[in-house]
Amino acid sequence: MVIFFVILILFISSIILIKNSTFKVDIKELIIKNKEIEKFKIKISLNLFNKIKWISLGLDNNKMDEIRNGSKLKIFNKILGKRILKKYKNAGKILIKDWKNQLKTFNNIKLENVNILSEISTEDAASTAVIAGVISAILGIILAKKATDIYYKIDPVYLNKNNIYISITCIISIKLVHIININKSLGKEVYQ
Repeated sequence: MVIFFVILILFISSIILIKNSTFKVDIKELIIKNKEIEKFKIKISLNLFNKIKWISLGLDNNKMDEIRNGSKLKIFNKILGKRILKKYKNAGKILIKDWKNQLKTFNNIKLENVNILSEISTEDAASTAVIAGVISAILGIILAKKATDIYYKIDPVYLNKNNIYISITCIISIKLVHIININKSLGKEVYQ
């Protein structure tokens, strides 16, 4: 009888944790230069009531290099990568097909403290100006609806060569319940 109550309490506690937890990605620094990630520092956490961290993980360039250079992890990554690719080979098609569900998911994401600095250059000065203007307008529309405390700057740079520089800092958060619902709906389609 005691075991039943312990299991019941653990089950109820886990439901409360999942229902009231938020998955948060705090991008402290992300610098992308010509399709290469030059520098990054990211903190991933699960927060109860969006305040109390109960799981936290920090990643940066040095930790990722350690992970890549570990021989045991290389074997594990190859095995895991093959299984994930096999399991979700149709996931991209499903995501495109199920765009209404993905839009609902996007509406559940919250962005805070968004700071984006970018320099864009192409071989043609007119194209550079148009691309910078279009990206700036799209970012303005998206961020106005989704984010708080926004600063972004898209600079056209006229170098007569294709070049891109992006620096991002922001906090992205979504309720854990929404992530579980996404995986549940995606999982049904993948296994069919």
